[in-house]
Amino acid sequence: MSPVPFDWIGRSLGVLSGLGCGVGSDFFTYGEDDNFCVIKDFGQPTTTINSSVLRYNLKHHSHIWQTYIDRKKDFDHMHGDQNVITDLMFTHKQRVYFPDEWVYSFKWPERGKPEKFEKYKPEKYYIRKERKICVFHGHPNPDFIVENHPDSWVKDYWK
Repeated sequence: MSPVPFDWIGRSLGVLSGLGCGVGSDFFTYGEDDNFCVIKDFGQPTTTINSSVLRYNLKHHSHIWQTYIDRKKDFDHMHGDQNVITDLMFTHKQRVYFPDEWVYSFKWPERGKPEKFEKYKPEKYYIRKERKICVFHGHPNPDFIVENHPDSWVKDYWK
């Protein structure tokens, strides 16, 4: 049996809860082939990996999946996938962060300064065209924004 659930080898990009605002190839070409590229968490950037955007290569990173399978009972109590990724890769020599300037949070304007989403202030949540991906983590999600703020920039990207 393969140590991973599929046989894809090569650089793969996972964008799990974001909108591309001009992604381009930078995420594929950044770093070395054996780098496990991730973003810093928005709420806890010094202690947690955010799994919304990550690049991996199964040729070099199948150990993540294998360790998860081997230790699944240890990880079952964790809140979610980014907690598992943080546990396995935060101090790993292959972990490399994408530049903070590439990715931003829709609801938290500054990394490391979480705040409550203010749904009645849509002007506070503007598109940052100099960034490549806008991450929607937790509430609100893009559907909520499109439904409740039809004039928001989100509707132009959320298809």
